Amino acid sequence: MEGVIVLNKRVSLLLFLTFLAYFVLTCTANENLIRNPSFEEGLSGWDNWIDNNIGTYSLDGNLSYTGEISVVFQGVRSGSLHQRIQIEKNKSYKISTYCKTNLVGRNEAASLYIRWQDGNGNWDDQNLTIVTIQNPINPDEWYYLSSTVTPPKGAAYCVVMLSGQFHNEQGTAVWFDEVEMYEVDVTPPIPPQNCVLSRNKNGSVSLNWDLVPASDGDLPVRINIYRSINPDFKIDNDTLIGSVGAINGWIDNTLENKRLRYYYRLVAFDKANNSAQSDILTAKGIANLTGKIVINVSGSLAGFKVKLHNGSNDYVFLTEADGRIHYENVYEGAYELTIEKENYCLYKSRVDINPDVDVDLGDITMEWDDIPPTAPENVLVVSSSPGLVDVSWSPSVSDDVAYYRIYRIDENGVRQLIKTEVIDRNYTDLSVKGGKRYIYIITGVDFAKNESAEAYSEEIIPDIPPVPSPINPVGNYIIFDGSPNFKWNDLDGADKYDLELSKDRNFTPGQIILIEKIANNHTYQGNLTEGTWYWRVRARFLTGVIGDFSEPESFDFVMKKEEIGGSGLVLVEPQLIAPKRLNQSCQICYVLDELSTVSIRVFSTDGLIKRSLVNETLKAGGLQEIEVWDGKDDRGNYVANGLYLIEILIKSGKTKKVRTVGRVIVMN
Repeated sequence: MEGVIVLNKRVSLLLFLTFLAYFVLTCTANENLIRNPSFEEGLSGWDNWIDNNIGTYSLDGNLSYTGEISVVFQGVRSGSLHQRIQIEKNKSYKISTYCKTNLVGRNEAASLYIRWQDGNGNWDDQNLTIVTIQNPINPDEWYYLSSTVTPPKGAAYCVVMLSGQFHNEQGTAVWFDEVEMYEVDVTPPIPPQNCVLSRNKNGSVSLNWDLVPASDGDLPVRINIYRSINPDFKIDNDTLIGSVGAINGWIDNTLENKRLRYYYRLVAFDKANNSAQSDILTAKGIANLTGKIVINVSGSLAGFKVKLHNGSNDYVFLTEADGRIHYENVYEGAYELTIEKENYCLYKSRVDINPDVDVDLGDITMEWDDIPPTAPENVLVVSSSPGLVDVSWSPSVSDDVAYYRIYRIDENGVRQLIKTEVIDRNYTDLSVKGGKRYIYIITGVDFAKNESAEAYSEEIIPDIPPVPSPINPVGNYIIFDGSPNFKWNDLDGADKYDLELSKDRNFTPGQIILIEKIANNHTYQGNLTEGTWYWRVRARFLTGVIGDFSEPESFDFVMKKEEIGGSGLVLVEPQLIAPKRLNQSCQICYVLDELSTVSIRVFSTDGLIKRSLVNETLKAGGLQEIEVWDGKDDRGNYVANGLYLIEILIKSGKTKKVRTVGRVIVMN
């Protein structure tokens, strides 16, 4: 039966401290949720039930497990003391008590019941936990009853019940003391993730991993490392080779034979000592590989490229003047061995590496080769989408072709090598310009670097990729001290867009703000300096094609108030006018500190210029200047109702500048 431990009240101090340490370690909360757990406050906090009032329960001041008092059931037919505790979802709890009985050999005389209720007090009859004394043999022993439980779905309360059942027998008794309920952590940690094992040059094994928090947010606090030469090894003290804290790696320097294959398992522990183990990790065995290059012609033995390859591990070695091959610490496995050098035939062979078994390849003769392969055939070109060309061809009939080269001739006759090594017999060219003429040339290259004759395609003119059309801001658009929002039409087949900003209409390199791979609407959050800005946009298509930029559009960026020397005083009176209905105007007053060039413009809040009152006019300093706006635009028409911004730009002869903005409301 779960959680039944026999303890004498004279338990040793060492055992008690060990238990206490474990309990503290496994509990995430130190507060006992049981009220009056040792009955030192009488029966406060406890409710009771006795079947038909048969038998009694009472406090016993002469017998206890801790403190001075326990509670005793005597002659009880069936009954309980119980307490209801509000609980939290997704938590686990350890519930326990100590009890003793004079019913030697009687099962279920004393039990700990754990039941559940929902928020309305309804009982859950499907989930019941009972821990009871089984066959008590000593009436002087205190028995420890405990269980770790997780609330069922819908539970809001836990009811802890101390139960005695004696079938109305006289002289029968059971005692309870020290009732506890603690929140505990039973969520195991996530075992180490993304584990990587590698051999070091000295044969030791490096283990690296990532630590990931569990569902309760806890990270492992300790990692134990276990190792064996047997893949089915047990996790025990015999295979434990190391223990580290919450770090991400460890080096095993304890290998007796560093060339053998070893198996590892990592076990993570959290602060509650819950654990979880990784899958078996294999450190492959290693061996050495040797050999020697010989040639059937006069020449150097240096520069032969020796490669071991098996899809998981690659080893590349260039021979020196002695032509010797020497690999140390090659992982076990089956490999393809290739040896190549310009003007020599390719050498291929299979090599099997077994742990701790060195391999000697002996002498390997490399054959001279200066004969080029035959040319590929049937070069086809298709422009399946705007801005690209698909190229395909039939292979060379020579069996020693290593790869193909692709050349392109543009409409000006310029020849360019656009791809040096193509293994497949097709290629998509994304670097063409739509509407231009191109011819493609394909050659085959063998392992000795001999190049075949050329195979030509027909002429092809790829379509021009569409270009986005800017929508906003365009024209005489003014943005006042804000973040400009750029809009353009969305193109079919386009995935993302690139946006460029510049104060240079020609978008000179080094003077461009580039925002890449954005949607077709974008609000720029960077800092713009005041003045005229230009912008353009291009599309990135799902095919991989990047189109051309649109023609530049411009806008003026104006701060609501920027002062660099001088005075920025401006007064607009009145600030509410009805020009059409009442023939009202507003006066714009400003002060010049010195001889200055003045511009005054009226804008709507959407940034459009409605009226230019003064355009870069030289005015004397030291005077209060006054301009009048009659509520009309540059065409002489009354503007619509709304808020209007009056911008005054003052530039002095000493390069001082003042830009300020006034406001007026039109209400006809």
